[in-house]
Amino acid sequence: MIHFLFLASLFLVSVFTLSWDWIIVKEHVEKLHTETSLIEQNSVMGITLYPLSLFSHFLSLYFSFLGITKFKLLIDND
Repeated sequence: MIHFLFLASLFLVSVFTLSWDWIIVKEHVEKLHTETSLIEQNSVMGITLYPLSLFSHFLSLYFSFLGITKFKLLIDND
């Protein structure tokens, strides 16, 4: 079960990071010094995607740590 959750969190990291890069950062670079971008407007998309991206990164770190500690417990019990 931990492996599934870890892989699911890695998938979420990829989806949120790619969404952030394609939607927010690309648009900001294209409109640099010409118009106000989504980052400068503090848009709902940016406010939503960035915390989701951070949360998914922390979630994958948590599940990897959980998997390592569970593996160490299995080794120590043998």
